[in-house]
Amino acid sequence: MAGVEAIYQQLTILLALATLSHFTIKRFRQPTIVGEIALGIFLGPSILGFYLNIRLFDPGLVSTFAGLGAIFLLFLIGLESDLRAIYTRKNVAVATGGVLLPFAVGFLTAYLLVPTANVGPGGTQFTMAIFVGATLTATSTAIAASILLDLGLMRESAAQTILGAAVVDDILSLVLLSIVVGASRGQVDPVSILVLVSTALLFLSVGMAVGLYFFRRVVVRCPFGRPAVTEQAAYDDNREPFPTTFWLTCPHLVAAVSRLEAAGGVERWSRAAAADRELRVSLERANEEQRRLRPELELGVGGARPGAGSLKCLHAHVAFALARPGYELGERIVAELEPLWPRVCCTP
Repeated sequence: MAGVEAIYQQLTILLALATLSHFTIKRFRQPTIVGEIALGIFLGPSILGFYLNIRLFDPGLVSTFAGLGAIFLLFLIGLESDLRAIYTRKNVAVATGGVLLPFAVGFLTAYLLVPTANVGPGGTQFTMAIFVGATLTATSTAIAASILLDLGLMRESAAQTILGAAVVDDILSLVLLSIVVGASRGQVDPVSILVLVSTALLFLSVGMAVGLYFFRRVVVRCPFGRPAVTEQAAYDDNREPFPTTFWLTCPHLVAAVSRLEAAGGVERWSRAAAADRELRVSLERANEEQRRLRPELELGVGGARPGAGSLKCLHAHVAFALARPGYELGERIVAELEPLWPRVCCTP
């Protein structure tokens, strides 16, 4: 392991080169992770190390900081994600397909095309094909999340599906890999597989429970880094129902929406939602999503009851639109608030 001085020196070089790769890859309008991967391939054992036998960095140092970087990246992604939107039946189905399809293609390709003579003395055609199929099921949640974050797509529904499927895919891949390793040794240990699956599910369950209970999230921040929309608990400290899931906290936005309501905005947008089919459908979908998010209360956006003829509170609809992109009615209301953010921070 390198000394302290060498550690700081190598870390400085790594950060400088990573920053340089960011500026370079941005000129081609690609995610920064692409430049980082290309730089790692060039400077690591794949090119310089293999062809020129040059070792620029201490392997232990690189491994340690790579692990820390992945942890920080996934933590940042967790702050940007809604667990209830990620872990859905649709995402589990996508993840299952993402495991079974590449496994089947890899298995059949290897089984039919790889000559028996190339299998090796310790294996069979069948176990070799299973191993090839298993290698194709692996995914990288950190890489997918980094690209989505870099492109500003983390709050899109497609991004939530990708992340949810990637996490579920990782668990399924672990199970499949355990089966493959057991099969290559001539036996499959059901107890080990059960322990592996139970440990992964327990970790996810505890992590989600702690996060949802103790860390009620800031859903949207303004350009100055202050909370603009927060997520509220279903009940207040007195156990009274709190129907609004997403709460508008930015003083600038609160004042702007209040002016819109004072000018008759609630009545005008209620009529628009009733007359325009696209707006009406978007309102119905938002109310359905709100009920899924808050099944304890069975209320729509802003506490609206089924069949309500009025939007009731534009603040709730603006907050919902900012927190859940794709809500057409809310986004049209938000468009009337331009400029959305003040020139200087409005929070002391």
